[in-house]
Amino acid sequence: MATCDTPLPAVPGPQQVPELRAGPPWAMEEMILAEPGLVAPILTSSEALEAAEWIRETDALLVNGGDALYLCHWMRESGLADLLPSLRDSVWVGFSAGSMVLTPRIGEDFVGWRSPSGSDETLGVVDFSIFPHLDHPALPENTMAEAERWASGLTNPAYAIDDDTAIKLVDGTVDVISQGHWKLFAPSPVTSKSG
Repeated sequence: MATCDTPLPAVPGPQQVPELRAGPPWAMEEMILAEPGLVAPILTSSEALEAAEWIRETDALLVNGGDALYLCHWMRESGLADLLPSLRDSVWVGFSAGSMVLTPRIGEDFVGWRSPSGSDETLGVVDFSIFPHLDHPALPENTMAEAERWASGLTNPAYAIDDDTAIKLVDGTVDVISQGHWKLFAPSPVTSKSG
């Protein structure tokens, strides 16, 4: 597995990666490097182009949460998004926005930073959207009712998942791994008006 000797900045700011961080996974504010050489954070700046070969040789990419649109913007700006198709043998481990960035859209509810395009579109690597942190005590607005309302505004399938749930996608097959609760929402029917 490829390793990186220098901690790299996490989204959204120039913070350095600590060697150890305490706290629940949903509240991570920066990437962590659990043990040197095992997992290393990815770059989200123009430095990613310089690290392209290292990224191609990496077995697993750990992508932290934060603002999904900002992460998407910098993945595109840095060229990292362009590397994704070449990473067929790598595992993407996303936390919150680190998973949402792979979806086609995040929905207006999750728009914090506004992209130059003004849309809520993200990378579209997968064909479903994700409503994270379902029923989390620190996020009282993340209820199943809100997830259902959010999903009704999307035209693609969407998963509402709690922090005890993961989505595994391999070769187009989705598996939900959960000790908590989750729900798959079918896409809203597209209505057309004829004159």
